Amino acid sequence: MRRLKCPGCGKLHLELPDFMAPKKHYEARLIEDVMAGRSDSCPADDSTIRRWKKEKYPPSLP
Repeated sequence: MRRLKCPGCGKLHLELPDFMAPKKHYEARLIEDVMAGRSDSCPADDSTIRRWKKEKYPPSLP
């Protein structure tokens, strides 16, 4: 993963590939499938899935 320095804030940020979700342990596709009801099996705990639904994953862009 590439590290990029923001000229505005001066912080380093990682450029994530499309299959990764920021700050998540599971692939973005799996999370999307669970949220859309397309997947019956998921290695995540029920509490994790409830949190995804509460967060309304994926987060909306500003």
